[in-house]
Amino acid sequence: MQFLLLCNPDDSLFDVKAVERALHSCPQFTNFRCNEFDLIECEYNEPDDWTTIRLGRDRETITVDSTRPASLRAVLLIQKALGQPLSFFDDGGTFDFTFSDIATVEELEAAMEKAGWG
Repeated sequence: MQFLLLCNPDDSLFDVKAVERALHSCPQFTNFRCNEFDLIECEYNEPDDWTTIRLGRDRETITVDSTRPASLRAVLLIQKALGQPLSFFDDGGTFDFTFSDIATVEELEAAMEKAGWG
């Protein structure tokens, strides 16, 4: 399964409290938990789709399972809630870019394609 990754453009670590606040600010993020691998794990839920979000213990990346539309909407909500530019790439190295002003899934998909995806 392909997954998406977010990180800080300057390679700094994510602030756990800031990520928690960002995720809790949107009611679609639910089922929060912590496990041996992740400081934060939760689900992003839509009526017909969902994905899992993880902030690993290394705090370097936020991982979003899959590339389905719900995953892309989750990426946009996370960036907006954090209020800062984020580097965005996939696990296969197909694309890699930094964004801060993308508002829709269609715009995000276009940026992904321009950067080499699909």
